[in-house]
Amino acid sequence: MNRSRLEGQRKGTDSTGGLAEKGERVPLYDIICNFAILCVVLCHSSEVAYLPLVSIPYAVLHFIGRLGVPLFFFLTGALVLSKRFDSPEGIRRFYTHNLIGLLVTAEIWIAIYCVWMSLQDGTVTIKNYIEYTLFLEAIPLTHWWYIPTILSIYVVIPLLASGIRALSMRGSLMPVIGFNLLFSFAVPTINRFSPLFGLPTINSQLTSVLFGPYITYIVVGYLVLHEKALSRIKSAVLLTVAILCSACAVIEGLLTAGLWYDSLFLLGSSTALVELTQRASACKLPTRLQSLMKLLSTCSFGVYLVHVPILDLISEIIVGISNFERTMTLFLSVSLLSFGFTVLIKLATKRFAWLQRALLNS
Repeated sequence: MNRSRLEGQRKGTDSTGGLAEKGERVPLYDIICNFAILCVVLCHSSEVAYLPLVSIPYAVLHFIGRLGVPLFFFLTGALVLSKRFDSPEGIRRFYTHNLIGLLVTAEIWIAIYCVWMSLQDGTVTIKNYIEYTLFLEAIPLTHWWYIPTILSIYVVIPLLASGIRALSMRGSLMPVIGFNLLFSFAVPTINRFSPLFGLPTINSQLTSVLFGPYITYIVVGYLVLHEKALSRIKSAVLLTVAILCSACAVIEGLLTAGLWYDSLFLLGSSTALVELTQRASACKLPTRLQSLMKLLSTCSFGVYLVHVPILDLISEIIVGISNFERTMTLFLSVSLLSFGFTVLIKLATKRFAWLQRALLNS
């Protein structure tokens, strides 16, 4: 069985997407969310079709796919860090709605995944299941790193949001961001290239335990989407940064046989692209298209949950064609089936809001 790699694309305060602080929908967020989930499906489809062969087409497709997770983290920052946590009630509401809600959904899908894996190869034992539910052992589906990551992040979100509001951009916040960019992104990126040129790697003791790459994306998303921190930079400059960082990210993925989220080039390209998208979204979308974007956005977390087994099944059927053709066929078929299956779940649980929330955290 092919065990698909699924990185987290959990976004925002819940899986509905596109909700601003006061509850109104932001069409831009729906657009970003939909593009992000499609990127994730493309990423995993390319891995199934190409690996272990690494080629230029794979590096390009994989880079595009890797944009998905940063975009979801950007949305998380824009949606969650914009909340105010001025009272114990507000903090309690966030923990109940977000942290505990996601934990319940995670536990349900741990059980579903265990049943799925048992039917596939019978390797899941009672001991395994208990370890998975207590987060003592990772489920052998490589996306599962995201669940404990986002749960841990949710624990500190009230403190992080309050801290950011109290810091000035030029005064206290920029040194923190600069330190984190250096040790969470620049050093890992340099270390991946160093062996190619016969250079030693940097073994710094100053690892950025304060943030790390994932919370960095969340903070950047808040600053770019909510605070409009890049609004004064010319679009031509952003486009140049996006092109150069994208090209470097593709090269990094090709030469190092992998592109991860601590890549400085991935951070640069995704940041520039989301700001350019924000500017382009000033053009109002037709009402019907906005409704479609909203519907697809509300299905994003469901697609995240169901597309792993669907990709595993489809990948066993779609064989005997070129890697590129297989990638695109998997991408299209898995995307359609995953969205369709999620819609069926939402329709089946329409009258049972508690069940829908438990299953889809929406």
